[in-house]
Parts: sequence; C-alpha cells; structure tokens
Amino acid sequence: CGHFRNLIPISFVLGFYVSLIVGRWWGMYQSIPWPDTLCIYLATHIQGTDARARMMRCTVVRYINLAILMTFVMIAPGVKKNFPGLQQLVDAGYMTENEKAILESLERKTHEHKTYVPFLWASKLVDRARREGKIKDDIAQKTVTDEVIKIRGLCGELLGWDTYNIPLVY
Repeated sequence: CGHFRNLIPISFVLGFYVSLIVGRWWGMYQSIPWPDTLCIYLATHIQGTDARARMMRCTVVRYINLAILMTFVMIAPGVKKNFPGLQQLVDAGYMTENEKAILESLERKTHEHKTYVPFLWASKLVDRARREGKIKDDIAQKTVTDEVIKIRGLCGELLGWDTYNIPLVY
C-alpha cells in the first residue's frame, strides 16, 4: 500500500478535486438566470402605454419569474420549504388559479418537471403581442423570444448541475 502512495502525490489528487469543485461551483453560478435583459427588451419592444401592452409586459415577466422559481424549488431545499406546492405560488402572486389548474392537469398526466410550461406561455404571449401589433417587427419579436429561450437554457443547466453529482470515487 505504501508503494502506491508514492506513485500519485496526494497534492495532485487534492488539487484536481479542489479544481473540480470550484469549477462546478462557478458553472452553477454562471447558470443562474437573470431576467433583467428580458425586462429591458420587453420595455423596448412591446410598445404602448395602454393597459393591454402593460399587461403583456407584466405577464411575460411573471411567467419568467415563475419558471425560474419553479426551477429553484426543484434544486434548493430552502426555496422548496417556502413554496412546497403550487398553491403557495398562487398565494405569492406568481401564478393564477387557472394556470395552477393547467399545471395540476399536466402533473396528473406525467411526473416530469413542468418548468418549461411558463416559458411556453411567455413565448406564446410574445407571439400574440406581435400579431396584435404591440411588437412592430419580426426582429424585435425574435430578440425577445431568444432571451426567453436563453433563460430557459440556463434553468435547464441548473437542473443538470443538480441532477449529476460528482461521483463518490473522488
């Protein structure tokens, strides 16, 4: 046993492990989604001061915040403690009773995570804003939709980081 100790220095193994842990932590940190850019795009591209335009902007942001929160509920025990069920999300104003009913209906059909659903709702609302003339051109719509997709990708990365742990061999 002492013979093998000299073959691989412990400092090399420890350095590799620390590098792996710090790299993993940094990857998680970089995967945290921030909706700020999307909010700027919405304020810029969904034009109008009327109630309908304002409602569209606010609803897209609410859907994105809901999706991010649903992701955090799945990966962070502290968030799960504060939002153990869909009713708490309704009570906090992140979703409506109708949206809760849709998610519950999906839950009865499959037990896969539903974090993609609010992203779908947000994308459909952006599409509706374009059709109603609130978004003036296709490029603006694509800009907003691409940001929604980027945030969805970051939430997916967080779920991936949570799903795949460092093997116990290390």
